[in-house]
Amino acid sequence: MTSRILAICGLTIFLFAVIIFGVPTWRAAGPLVQDTPITVTATVARLVSWRPHLHFVGTLRAHWGTALSFQTEGLVSQIGFHSGQRVEAGTILAQLQLNDETALFAKYAAQADLDLINLKRDTAQLMAHAVSRALVDHDRLTLAADRAQRDAEQALIATKTLRAPFSGRLGIRRIDPGQYLTAGSEVVTLQSIDPIYVDFFVPQRYAERIHTGADVAVSLDSSPEDLVRAHVTATTPALDIASRTLMVRAAMSNPDERLLPGAFANVDLAYAEPIPLVVIPQAAVLYHPYGKHPASDALLNFSGLGQL
Repeated sequence: MTSRILAICGLTIFLFAVIIFGVPTWRAAGPLVQDTPITVTATVARLVSWRPHLHFVGTLRAHWGTALSFQTEGLVSQIGFHSGQRVEAGTILAQLQLNDETALFAKYAAQADLDLINLKRDTAQLMAHAVSRALVDHDRLTLAADRAQRDAEQALIATKTLRAPFSGRLGIRRIDPGQYLTAGSEVVTLQSIDPIYVDFFVPQRYAERIHTGADVAVSLDSSPEDLVRAHVTATTPALDIASRTLMVRAAMSNPDERLLPGAFANVDLAYAEPIPLVVIPQAAVLYHPYGKHPASDALLNFSGLGQL
């Protein structure tokens, strides 16, 4: 009985202490757990003209671009360019060592000149009936054969001379003087990038909206605010069977050569006329499982303006 009385007294003292000391502490901490007030701002919803467009990812391509190489093998005897140089079409870039090609060319050229002299002399004698027609025919065929040999040697010499096929800017030099090259070894790259192309692929559902001459806006990830205007120059006549996409090529001016081949590009294609729309901040949109709607009702007046 005594222990029960002591337990009841202890419990009473504990509850009394909680009431005395706990209630003020709870009241003091109460304001700290209250919800933070929500900041409410207002903005003007404006009526703007918006043009529907499609977005694609494309790749920049050079107007002309190739890796230059020799058609034959040999030792590099001369190099007439440096890395990054701008060259004109026909500029001699490199030369392979010539062995007996020059001497053979001179030999057949001299024989062709002699054959021509003999042909003219025998033709004159034929008119005087001093020689037979067979001799004149033989002179004519001999001249043709020696000219063919001369042209063959000239063509062989040309294969050992590397010229720029078009005007543009060279890449990094891959050869050195005295180096032995096999046929097809890369010497240097040549790119002409003004104008420059952008190739991109359009899904089948949008293919009918693409036509030659359509305007597109091109930008790079490094400078998305700098838009370059381009126009569609060509499309493939059929869709790709594997991806069901249409390949499209657009051309644009690149006078400062800021755009480089191989880079990824963002392509925006407008496919309809501008339409008027009311624009509101993204923060004014609430997202719910049943859809999204403005955070508050927009009261629009007849002028097309409103306030959220």
